[in-house]
Amino acid sequence: MAISYNRASIRPFEIIDYKNIDLLRKFITVQGKILPQRITKLSSKQQHKVMRSVQFVLNLHKNKFVFILL
Repeated sequence: MAISYNRASIRPFEIIDYKNIDLLRKFITVQGKILPQRITKLSSKQQHKVMRSVQFVLNLHKNKFVFILL
């Protein structure tokens, strides 16, 4: 039995950026892992931007900046 995921896609006017925490929360799990493209239903370009933004925020968090993503 297949599991279906209803993930919100990114609207055309939304900017994928590390500052847009509410948007990035949609694309990570509780453990902080980035959801794969087959689940998020994003294009490759959008998925790459989300991946880079999440990685940037997590690296900032490791460097003692206060960014709460989860």
